[in-house]
Amino acid sequence: MGETLGYRLRELRIAKPYLRLSEAAVLLDSTPQWLSKIENDRLKPTPDALAGLANVYGVDVAELIPLWERWEQAPPPDLSDSICSGRRINDGL
Repeated sequence: MGETLGYRLRELRIAKPYLRLSEAAVLLDSTPQWLSKIENDRLKPTPDALAGLANVYGVDVAELIPLWERWEQAPPPDLSDSICSGRRINDGL
């Protein structure tokens, strides 16, 4: 799949000295949860939000548009090996 929009946005935020997720969210007049969903490719930003992200991170929105256009929601995490109440479901206990 290559580089995703969320991955690129996270790279841009981290490249800004001392710009934590919560601080970036304040600059975007949003929440850390919203930004986290975007950075994890769980939510596609609107065109206006994409422009705001580009502005806060100091890049031309044209750099992000190709990634935005081919955005695909990340698959949910694989929970097949998850442990429930300290025991695996198939343990038969």
